[in-house]
Amino acid sequence: MRTPFIMLACAAFMGAALPASAQDNYPVKPIRLIVPFPAGGALDVLARPIAAGLGKRLGQNVLVDNKPGGNLIPAAQMVGGAAPDGYTLFYTLGQPYSTNQYFYKTLPYDPQGYTPIAPIGVYTYTFQVVGNSPVKSLKEVVDGAKKDPNAWRNANPGATSAGRLASELFMSGTGAKMTQVPYPGGAAQSLAVASGQVEFMVGEASSSSGFMRSGQVKTLAVNGDKRLAAFPDIPTLAEAGFPSVNIPNPYAVLVGPKGMPAPLAERLAREVAVVMESEEVRKVMNTMVIRPLTGGPAEAKALIDNEAKAFGPIIKALNLTLD
Repeated sequence: MRTPFIMLACAAFMGAALPASAQDNYPVKPIRLIVPFPAGGALDVLARPIAAGLGKRLGQNVLVDNKPGGNLIPAAQMVGGAAPDGYTLFYTLGQPYSTNQYFYKTLPYDPQGYTPIAPIGVYTYTFQVVGNSPVKSLKEVVDGAKKDPNAWRNANPGATSAGRLASELFMSGTGAKMTQVPYPGGAAQSLAVASGQVEFMVGEASSSSGFMRSGQVKTLAVNGDKRLAAFPDIPTLAEAGFPSVNIPNPYAVLVGPKGMPAPLAERLAREVAVVMESEEVRKVMNTMVIRPLTGGPAEAKALIDNEAKAFGPIIKALNLTLD
């Protein structure tokens, strides 16, 4: 009578041991890194050296798979439907898991259906006017926009973009009023300010760093608790006189499908941390004015949760919907 019990116990033990064994051997085949933007974009440019470095660390190729479009939904669907075995990873902004749930009544994936792995870097917002503007401070912009809202237009990188939401938080926090003017992405947004088509923007430094260096735009402040190392003379938002205005900066994170074993996610986080210190990755980050982040699954999840808390109410207040 004891034999069947012993056989069942052995089978249960073997079944429990298999995932651990698979993790010990990981990886045994190439890994796919899904990037929800086109090749050559700001996110993709940094994904390439990270993928190469991670591949060297793990002993297997990490292949970048660009799946752009659809407000990051197609890429999030692919990740959501993948096995949680570490062979499908997602290098993304937080949008699929933070703000899409507020833009859409229903989504073809679960916005909570992911495994956080590691934060990558912050794409710092800047507050800019055209280079030859007589304006000398961000306070002048706010005072002017309060006095005559029709005289100020804010360029944003899309009507439902994080940049649009950031500018709405800026106006809500300062009392400034401006007309929103959407453009197809950060590069077009930056060009609109540099050429004087619009008066102002809240935009990522990675998209406008060339204009910042050439003087075609005047940067009045940067969004963060520290000045940018590449532009140390530009004050922070608090130093510019607005310490109570809280705007989450855009960021990149590495996540996986829901259900990844914690030891696997933590191992990948450790490997990513080493890769982030490499000369190849640091060079790209410095050029693109991206501030590196450190941490593991808990820190990655905190970024996504904080963005959802900050932008969810403003999306609802503005009644911004995409379905």
